Amino acid sequence: MYTIITSLNQKYWDEGAKENSHFLDKNWISNESIYVYHEFQSIPQHQLSNRVQWVDLYKSCPGIKEFGDKWKNHPHANGSDGTNFRLNAIKFVHKTFAIWHRAKVQQTGYLVWLDCDAFVYNKINDSFVSTIFDKNKMIAYIGRPGKYSECGFLIFNLDHPDTHNFLNRWETLYTSGDFINLLETHDSWTFDHIRKEWGKPELFFDLNKEALTKKNPFGSSKIGSYISHAKGDNKKDKLAKLQRKLKQ
Repeated sequence: MYTIITSLNQKYWDEGAKENSHFLDKNWISNESIYVYHEFQSIPQHQLSNRVQWVDLYKSCPGIKEFGDKWKNHPHANGSDGTNFRLNAIKFVHKTFAIWHRAKVQQTGYLVWLDCDAFVYNKINDSFVSTIFDKNKMIAYIGRPGKYSECGFLIFNLDHPDTHNFLNRWETLYTSGDFINLLETHDSWTFDHIRKEWGKPELFFDLNKEALTKKNPFGSSKIGSYISHAKGDNKKDKLAKLQRKLKQ
């Protein structure tokens, strides 16, 4: 089981996630489920296969609203009113709550997270699967030398005896309020905090271990030949340019 999930709202959908979802559906491992956690009032019109399942994010993860209500006035959680992503835990828990929810529902197999502004531009084949899904590892991630990890792509081996414990510890970091004491509160920082705290580096698979620079971590990692990630300023334009190349 190689289940993949993502989450999005109207803004991300309009900025390129609509097109990305088609690439994901077309190129992800055949016959495996795709879960889209969404914030829509109604599911948007699309032409995706039946394996794409739409999950109401707020109904399935009511803890998101509770978390936001509790911390909305704290600058270390609301990103100083949204101006500093490094301290915007409220924004990024939309991602982490989706991961925690799906892991509890699925329980076994591999659970893969992919940011909705990343896209799968090559067909996933057996070579890809054998390279990145290591049954002896607990979690695979994209590291960056001298910087927090790129958590736009994560793999959780739910059959490993420690993985659910890791996810529970990650969730508790937020629900307990302990996250507020960290230097940064976005998901990549909190993920790295728990990973380092875990104290067993041999259980984690860095897909970008050979990188010499923190730039373009997706491109230099083991998934770079299959998945790309448009980030930063003019993200919508970057995605559109990449998508046009694939359609040529």
